[in-house]
Amino acid sequence: MVNFNTIISLVLILGLIAALIWVVVPKYDAVSSLMKEISVLRDDLNKKIEIKQKIDELEARYETYKGQLAKVSEILPPAKDYPGLLVTIQQLTSTAGLIMNDIDIKAEEAAAAKGIIKTAKTAPAEEEIFKKLGISLSVAGSYEQFKAFLGLLETNIRIIDVESVDFTYSDKELTKFNIQAKTYYQP
Repeated sequence: MVNFNTIISLVLILGLIAALIWVVVPKYDAVSSLMKEISVLRDDLNKKIEIKQKIDELEARYETYKGQLAKVSEILPPAKDYPGLLVTIQQLTSTAGLIMNDIDIKAEEAAAAKGIIKTAKTAPAEEEIFKKLGISLSVAGSYEQFKAFLGLLETNIRIIDVESVDFTYSDKELTKFNIQAKTYYQP
């Protein structure tokens, strides 16, 4: 007959095999699944780290251009900036030694301030790239002072285009200069 110890050994071996199948294999599958998920998450983390590094590089590049962007805003302000323009013209006239008698600043019609932009992909399109402000300025002083004023206008960071100059000369009074000019701003 079969020995009682042999039967107990067989039952214990079958119990261990059943325990392996019901306990260890599901745990192993769960651990394998978690390891795959960890691998995917590590890849995502590495991609995010790369993106963060690129963002940091772009921010550093932006910081190097920040001063140049500020100059662009001075050259072509983002708004009409009447007070800033008035102060600039007053400073230029007083630096040149001229007396400012009158100033009139007016925005021009949108149609007159349009530029043409052509791209390779599209047909020419009329698009507003800047707006203009008309300036009428009356100053008084000597011819040398007026020449100095025009030189200051030419070297000023804000673009001011002189379109016409009329003057009235008198031996007894200062020469009067009437200037028509334009400046620009971003729409």
